[in-house]
Amino acid sequence: AVDFAGVILHDGARPVGRLPLGFDDRSHLFGLAQNRTEHHLAEALARHGVQPRFSTPLEGFKRDDTGVRARFGGTEERFDWLVGADGVGSLTRRTLGLDFTGYDLPTRWSIADIESSDLPDPDWFRGFLLPKGRVCVVAPLSPTRFRVIASTPDALAALPVPIRVDHLHRADDFTISVRQVAQYRIGRVCLAGDAAHCHSPVGGRGMNLGISDAADLAQRLTGGDIDGYTAARHAEGLTILLD
Repeated sequence: AVDFAGVILHDGARPVGRLPLGFDDRSHLFGLAQNRTEHHLAEALARHGVQPRFSTPLEGFKRDDTGVRARFGGTEERFDWLVGADGVGSLTRRTLGLDFTGYDLPTRWSIADIESSDLPDPDWFRGFLLPKGRVCVVAPLSPTRFRVIASTPDALAALPVPIRVDHLHRADDFTISVRQVAQYRIGRVCLAGDAAHCHSPVGGRGMNLGISDAADLAQRLTGGDIDGYTAARHAEGLTILLD
């Protein structure tokens, strides 16, 4: 993980200001690559005797008052509860017939995760203001790994300063949607994370909101207070969408 030293702001390629972070114990901002996050989550699950199954997509399910029968890889299994945390294209949500009400932003965004050994100030977050109001940012994820995000279809092409790419982990472009379901739970099927809500990923708020969904739902499933899940999480999600 990288403890950001601060933020460097640019007008095009020209640095125009620096904002140091780390004023006290509450002002830190950290960056961590997604594969490292997944590694730590897998280790935490293993300590509780849970082994994740990868490349095993949900193929469909049927529910009744006592549980859910779900198909994974051609095999059907029965569960007390099904939690659909399967993203913006959620099969769980679509099978429930729930509308994903909202809209798409017109601008196409892009992302690139790279390794680079020659970027100056590798522990500083960088923001670039580009022509026509476009933006590009570089977020450190390790001393030599960075995430480049831009409000254009090609993040690396949008970067106004030279950067040597030693390795490209992944690159993609995407549309930012602002959407939310009205119900987070129907019977013994619940939705969490991007399956229930989506919006701008800036600041990691979508990730944090999804983690909060999961924590709240886990507490309710173990404590028997499941009836309040939709009211609590829909209100929280709406707060972020309207912010």
